[in-house]
Amino acid sequence: EINVVTGVQTCALPIADVLFGAEVERLEHNGRFLLHTSRGKLEARACLLATGGHSAEWIRNTCAALGLPASNPRIRLGLRVEVPTRLLRAFLQVVGDLRLTAAKGVLLDDMRQNTLVADRDDGGLLSAFAYTTPGRHSERISFMASFDAGDDFADMARMVKIINVLSNDKVRRERAVDFAQGHSVLEHLEQFYPVREALLDLDRMVPSFLGCATIHIPETRIGGTLPVDENMRTAFAGLYGAGGCASRVASPLGAMASAMVAIRSIMEERNG
Repeated sequence: EINVVTGVQTCALPIADVLFGAEVERLEHNGRFLLHTSRGKLEARACLLATGGHSAEWIRNTCAALGLPASNPRIRLGLRVEVPTRLLRAFLQVVGDLRLTAAKGVLLDDMRQNTLVADRDDGGLLSAFAYTTPGRHSERISFMASFDAGDDFADMARMVKIINVLSNDKVRRERAVDFAQGHSVLEHLEQFYPVREALLDLDRMVPSFLGCATIHIPETRIGGTLPVDENMRTAFAGLYGAGGCASRVASPLGAMASAMVAIRSIMEERNG
């Protein structure tokens, strides 16, 4: 029996109980796992947590309740840069990876081709994210330009809220050239100065880069706080992690793969 808790719409599967529109309140263990939700309780021998990177505080509280040490998440804060594919194609054929241009602690990564950039709301924190457009080509490349924001989720959340307020409670879209020239909502946030310098460096290597690029502010990435091994098992018997909340996951592709590894581990343990 598989119980799935999520928050979109009602769905029925022959091998699963899928509970939508439910808020997960807490997880307990007394011989079996007991998950308290706003729509009742679920009980199981094994539990897979895949609550996303922005659930760091909930994961910490859950680990504390189970006597399981939580990992300190590494948090990256920055912006999503979007540029026409044609502008970067030749440059990437030479250098291979935008990471080679990163400096002063700034990381240029998570590059995606044929993408669109959208907004997401994680617990009241508005940020950008990119997704690939299946079946069609947007002729745009996007990547994240970010800096290490430490491991204090509350500090990061305050910074994001400041940016959201300055942007009238929405993800801000600006011309990259305006950001480079100091005409940006980020102008008085010193933490973003190295990001500006990294984009200026890239403009020197790719002519017209800044004039063609759009930035989406802010974008966040939060490392997992649930410590797991290579089989996505925690030190607490029967408890597994996957996705952004797990310590070993570092990318969207890794998040998808981690879920498959975790399910395989659960089935292997169940079948002996």
